[in-house]
Amino acid sequence: MRRRLDTVIFDLDGTLINSVPAVLNAINRMLAQQNLRTIVEKELHEMIGYGARFTVAKALAAAGTEPSDAEIDAALDAYIEFY
Repeated sequence: MRRRLDTVIFDLDGTLINSVPAVLNAINRMLAQQNLRTIVEKELHEMIGYGARFTVAKALAAAGTEPSDAEIDAALDAYIEFY
């Protein structure tokens, strides 16, 4: 017996598209907005794969800050807007 699927979800990130340039641009815009140093692609590769909040927190730390949860949340909002 065949079952009808209502939804099909694809995880395209890194499979069918290379989103690293767009993620890097959004992260660097967020960092620049806070007058922090930007990161390079090699650094970003070590920060992705665990969700946007993790990536933002790691980027802030790489830029030399020890952000609070509230600062991470605000930076995440900016990142999402830029992305």
